[in-house]
Amino acid sequence: MLLIRTLTTACAILVHSVFVLAGSRAWETQLTHRLAAARHVFSVDTAGHAVADATAEAHLTSRYLTIVPQSGVSREKVWPDSTISFCFDTQPSRDKLLPRLKEAMELWRSNGDGLPRETYKMVEVFPPGASDCFNNPQRDKVLVISYNTNGRLSTTVGLPSLDGTDTSYKGPTMTLSDKPGVGLLDIVANYAHEIGHSWGLYHEHQNPHFWEENYNRNFPGFVFGAQFNCRALADYDRVMNWVRTNKPELVNDICTLRGAASSVNFSAAEWLPITTATRSHATRLGQGTYADVDWDSIMLYPSGAGGSGTASGPDTPGGLVRDNRANVLLRNDGIKLKINLVPSPLDIQGIRMLYETGLDGTVFPGMPVLPNAPQSQFYARFREITRRSCPGLGEPF
Repeated sequence: MLLIRTLTTACAILVHSVFVLAGSRAWETQLTHRLAAARHVFSVDTAGHAVADATAEAHLTSRYLTIVPQSGVSREKVWPDSTISFCFDTQPSRDKLLPRLKEAMELWRSNGDGLPRETYKMVEVFPPGASDCFNNPQRDKVLVISYNTNGRLSTTVGLPSLDGTDTSYKGPTMTLSDKPGVGLLDIVANYAHEIGHSWGLYHEHQNPHFWEENYNRNFPGFVFGAQFNCRALADYDRVMNWVRTNKPELVNDICTLRGAASSVNFSAAEWLPITTATRSHATRLGQGTYADVDWDSIMLYPSGAGGSGTASGPDTPGGLVRDNRANVLLRNDGIKLKINLVPSPLDIQGIRMLYETGLDGTVFPGMPVLPNAPQSQFYARFREITRRSCPGLGEPF
């Protein structure tokens, strides 16, 4: 009954300090997916996909780069009932973020055959700043969303399980900013990109099948690597100076190995290929080609993301975009990666495959049902309280 009682807290309650994520000057701070050891070896199937276990292998398919969800006690899961349960860390965060967050979710529904509204939802389950937004017994099942003015954008990928060896992880988080000139140079598109991470999508450009042997020794491709300019990253000089003094053994690794970059909080970790367990798309082992990349994916960085220099989005819809950021990554043939402002059909397909292919949003063993879920015994009471005490709270969007 704890969850129900806390919903009577007034919406305007604030926490004493704002939740802040440390990060680099890059547009998207290090994603809070939990890494396996940088050089951990996974078995691979006949297509070259990394396989964590038999459950994961049964669901490896088609075109996207996502988590490998599993039932029971596992590292990663999808959101129960295809619903992202969230709360805001403060009332000001809610005031700043909620309208555009709703617009961003609409982008996942409006492009062609988008995510079905009746199935895929986001629901605010606690008043902003309420103690139980941070401390409730199901904190690991609730996305805590915070706001900053510094351009930081970061989201936990999927719904990782708690791990007794990692006491720092309490539950999923999303950090959003409305600072202009970062990421996709569009605030709503940036938020939609982050929502994609929360559903379980990794970055399209981090598919290991696309990277040359220098970056991916297991199943190299031919799309990226030759024109990855690590020095163009805005935080390169700061991080490299620190590494030379404190971890000189990593000097030759932080621009080629994602695990090494991540260990020193270097934004290259959000470009370099992911070599741990994923569901991915490519053709044959060692044959990642230009035709295999979803060039329209909202999960694909534009070439200048995180690069040194300045940029600004349009002052009016359809207006001029000024992007003077240095190119961090070009295709091996020299073509620049464009800015994508809406999820692609393959982005949507990737999410639907996660939730509808034998893992269709059902509640996994050991995962309690939140009161906003229709199958909860507390659902009627939840709806009554939220309608009365906090307008909009508990309304799915």
